[in-house]
Amino acid sequence: HQPDKAGLDYLPIEILTNILCYCIPVSTEESFVHQIMLLCHVCSFWRETLLGIPSLWKTLSFDLDTNHCNTYDLQQIMDFFFTHAKDHLLSLSVCSFGESNQTKVYKILDHIFPFAARLLQLEVELDYIDDIPFFQEKGGLFPALENLSISIFGRAGTVSDGLPIAVFDSAPALRTLTLGILSRCLREQSHFACSWHQLTRLDFEDPVHPKTFYDIITQCKSLKQALFNITADEGDEIEEFPHLYDLEISFEDAFKDETLFLNLAFPNLRFFELRIEKTDEPVTFTTIPPGINPASLR
Repeated sequence: HQPDKAGLDYLPIEILTNILCYCIPVSTEESFVHQIMLLCHVCSFWRETLLGIPSLWKTLSFDLDTNHCNTYDLQQIMDFFFTHAKDHLLSLSVCSFGESNQTKVYKILDHIFPFAARLLQLEVELDYIDDIPFFQEKGGLFPALENLSISIFGRAGTVSDGLPIAVFDSAPALRTLTLGILSRCLREQSHFACSWHQLTRLDFEDPVHPKTFYDIITQCKSLKQALFNITADEGDEIEEFPHLYDLEISFEDAFKDETLFLNLAFPNLRFFELRIEKTDEPVTFTTIPPGINPASLR
């Protein structure tokens, strides 16, 4: 008695390929790895058919909080997938929010390096970033990387200024960058080494300090799309001037900067004017600058 699947073995390879691909969830779903490996174990013919489709193996996603494989098995899965992707460029996503997975995170990220030259897209979502050797490696390892996303949650606020992220420096193909890193971690330009000038899209998921925004945006000469939320860090102290009721400021040249009074507060200000000396014209603000209470103005 032949098993029911025998009929499928006589289908043209193109049709069987389409049927098997239809049975596999999209690569970003959690069940993707399990499902594709399950189909590979049905029989040698199905396995050979699936292994003959390199595009199926070019994308891999690890959620280390739900994936209970040990580190060695995860490394083997990465080797298996990316080896069978042949010459295709690769996409990898690594997600972990538990400190118990620290060793797995170290090992998985280090295991990227043999495939670094073929990596097209990398997404990393972690609960911490301190002391992970991967991020301190020298740049120049990702010549094909076009899309990069790094989101640090949990202990992100404790990121040390002394641990720069250097591994993505000198990535000549990088065009899209998404950063979910607290603004205070980017106060020093050397903390995140990147070829800002070549980016065409830049998204910041976390609030960005005005100085950080200015330092970065002035380097991004090729930007076509960008997303910033500009605000002061929670840790910035507000200097208050409760006794000041009359404030006039003049500039030698045309000047307009609504962040001029950031972190300064004038709760009882009654008269406020900015003036440009050369034209003797008031500076026009579309909104009352931060720190000035509009209700107190005459």
